[in-house]
Amino acid sequence: MLYKESYECMIESVLEYANDAFEDYQMNTNDKFNEGRKDAYCELLDILRNEFGVSNEELTKYGLNDVDKFI
Repeated sequence: MLYKESYECMIESVLEYANDAFEDYQMNTNDKFNEGRKDAYCELLDILRNEFGVSNEELTKYGLNDVDKFI
């Protein structure tokens, strides 16, 4: 069973990778690989935000309240 500390650590890593993907895409918006990578992280963050929201988890605790900046 995963504990909340594990969720926090995993989500923090995903947010860091998503931020890197977003920055890479911003540097070259014509690169289809970086666009796909950015889009994949956006989808993942949106799923996590929705699932945690349905579970009544506090989104700010996991840093998922501000994922719209990646979209």
